[in-house]
Amino acid sequence: MPSSASVIETSAFRADISSRAAAKKANAMRLQTNIKGFVGTSSGTSCDEICQDVGLKCNVGGLSMLNTCDALRESFSCTECEDNMGPDQPALEVGTGKCLMTVGSGEMAPACEAKHPNTKRLCSCE
Repeated sequence: MPSSASVIETSAFRADISSRAAAKKANAMRLQTNIKGFVGTSSGTSCDEICQDVGLKCNVGGLSMLNTCDALRESFSCTECEDNMGPDQPALEVGTGKCLMTVGSGEMAPACEAKHPNTKRLCSCE
């Protein structure tokens, strides 16, 4: 039975990856065959929760691949894209319409369990 978070499958993994390094391109191609992109229809929901709602598991490596303006624009109606810091990204900031991409690493890198009351996550599920 689904939790309170509804999800919508997205085509974000079809985003152009031509500007990435060769190693990332190869990894992205592998990810495309195994991972689906999903967005939460409610703010404040983690990717762990969103993926679980569709019977899948969040893939943290896929989050990094979705952390681009192109992927976000394919999934949300962004007013603009903004570099930001936060493990709850990539995401849409509810209220402003901004798509947020994290430029953080370590504790600020994209995380499956992260959530924020003002964002809708773009998630990678497999």
